[in-house]
Amino acid sequence: MNTTALDDRILTCSAGAYPWDDWERSALASGLAPALAALGRSVMREAGNHAWCGRLKKECGWSDEGRAMLARVTAVAAPHGGAVAMAAGDGWVAF
Repeated sequence: MNTTALDDRILTCSAGAYPWDDWERSALASGLAPALAALGRSVMREAGNHAWCGRLKKECGWSDEGRAMLARVTAVAAPHGGAVAMAAGDGWVAF
């Protein structure tokens, strides 16, 4: 199994100090809506916890501690005051 620096860092983290926690704090500091920041945190966490493939883990921030994912999300959300809406089932969910 190939591990990343992020994988190695996780082994020494304590509660509230995981990379996904850092990502959420950075997202909030960037003006992202709290619900969207929490969603991004969950996606980043789940990518590792459920051993997603390398390509998906990279999309979720495992190769750069989430910097690219944060840049993409904030670029989309910035024109909307830090929030976005996305299709979910039969309706729209606002973040």
